[in-house]
Amino acid sequence: MTTCKKCKSKILPKMVSAGKSTAYFCPFCGASQSRFGFKELYILFNAILLLWFAAFFNHHISAGSVTWSPMMQKLAFLVLGSIVSFIFTFYKVSKKQKGHWKLYNSLSFLVMVLSIALSASQVWGL
Repeated sequence: MTTCKKCKSKILPKMVSAGKSTAYFCPFCGASQSRFGFKELYILFNAILLLWFAAFFNHHISAGSVTWSPMMQKLAFLVLGSIVSFIFTFYKVSKKQKGHWKLYNSLSFLVMVLSIALSASQVWGL
């Protein structure tokens, strides 16, 4: 369910296919709707990044190549904390709550990516 940008009604857009292209239209006002934009790409990229992170550490933990030094433990908690803050701020952005949630979301994303990179470099011994 989405909101029409023109008439602001909550709708389920109607798909109309003409040849090879497919378009979504509002059934009330007829405005065209985009169904896959920047927000969806952002979610997809983060999901792929987190799945890679989980698979990477699952493989290296089961292989025994992860040494749980104090720095590695702090990085693991930083990754988990940034994932939680990223999900929370993305929820706030999607609900259009007042505040600087987009800034907090981008900062938590940056912290998440950097902490994943640091913890992966610790596993590889770099």
